[in-house]
Amino acid sequence: MSDEPVPGRALLHPVALSCLGLMVLNDQVLKWACPGVLTGKLSDVAGLVFFPLLLVSVWEWSAWLAGRPPHAPRAVVWGAVVFTASGFAAIQVSEVAAWAWTWGLGLLQAPIRGTWQPVVHTMDPTDLIALPAAGVALILTRE
Repeated sequence: MSDEPVPGRALLHPVALSCLGLMVLNDQVLKWACPGVLTGKLSDVAGLVFFPLLLVSVWEWSAWLAGRPPHAPRAVVWGAVVFTASGFAAIQVSEVAAWAWTWGLGLLQAPIRGTWQPVVHTMDPTDLIALPAAGVALILTRE
């Protein structure tokens, strides 16, 4: 077995996989079955854990495809965490950022939906309580 780093390995961590599953379950089932504060925050926490790991994995795969070692430096991990937390905070408190988010995500979903329409997003400054979850990526990517 090789000791070479595997690109995207952070996405295979049980915490990352659990967060992905929780986001899907929460957004597709729980929010509709039992709406409330808890279901409103579950996806926020799960997304803040998962998204920096996704960004780090994209960086690692890009490096690997370019023939470079696929290990993300700490600066890349920190950048992914800061980018995720900043973007999340912006869409909770800025109407312009929220508008861009709804239409941008709608564009990404257009091939699946068959139409380009904005996603539903409710600005909620109380969601900022979930921001520390983005730091989990710093722990999961440590060696």
